Amino acid sequence: MRALAGCPPPSVLTPSLQHAGELDDPTADLGVTTALKVVELIDRLELPHRTRTELIEDWHAVEPLAADIPP
Repeated sequence: MRALAGCPPPSVLTPSLQHAGELDDPTADLGVTTALKVVELIDRLELPHRTRTELIEDWHAVEPLAADIPP
């Protein structure tokens, strides 16, 4: 999953932000920061052993992300 750390790549992010009229540094930084947080979360979810507290924290982190996925 660390391969996603550069996600979204600048070759995709910059044209997308330009097309949306939102090309500025804070928006680009937000996209990169969000991608890094998702990668970190996926790495944690792949750990074979976690405490109950860690599982609950992970669930609360994943739940809002899953809410946007259509059934």
